[in-house]
Amino acid sequence: MDEVQVYDRTLSNAEVQNLFAYPAQTLASPRGEALVPGSIVYSRTTGSDGSIWAFDPATGRDTYLMEGTRPRLSPDGRYVAYLRDNGALAGHGNVYVRDLAEGSERMLHENHDYVIGVSFADEGRQVLFDAECSILQVARSGAVPITLVSGHCWDDSPAADPFTGRIAFHNLSLRQIGTANAYGTGKHYLPPASGEDVYPTWSPDG
Repeated sequence: MDEVQVYDRTLSNAEVQNLFAYPAQTLASPRGEALVPGSIVYSRTTGSDGSIWAFDPATGRDTYLMEGTRPRLSPDGRYVAYLRDNGALAGHGNVYVRDLAEGSERMLHENHDYVIGVSFADEGRQVLFDAECSILQVARSGAVPITLVSGHCWDDSPAADPFTGRIAFHNLSLRQIGTANAYGTGKHYLPPASGEDVYPTWSPDG
């Protein structure tokens, strides 16, 4: 039987502070911990695929989550969609979703072209992304992606209105923002501005 030796000593003030500095903090990680409310999830341009981190403004702590780039959180903060593999920073990444509560991940789309952006739709149950000259939608749980919007290879970076499901996207070739309804019909482009209009998003409260 192995023996366990126990030593006791008085802790310094600094050691005591380290033990109790963040008693209520839980940060996301590949082990399946939860995000602290108010955390900022972002990516760094490290390596060819980037890396994804969570920053807690209340404590100033950064926590590494996983390799990848262009992360987008689901409305409830449990899931993150992102790109990884094949030089994701250059637009060649596969589409993934990670369950931050369980620490599990799933590849939703194996990319053989370009993917510029991903986002959630339908209260986080669906993931939108651009690929192969189309804007596609795939179930977060995994399925065959369906095409919603097509007709121009520069329609990229889709985002869904959380209330109506309408889709907004940008087109760098036209320098315009495009929209379509939740099922991909009714596509049209907004009047162009003086520069390049890119990366649209929707107000969370409508």
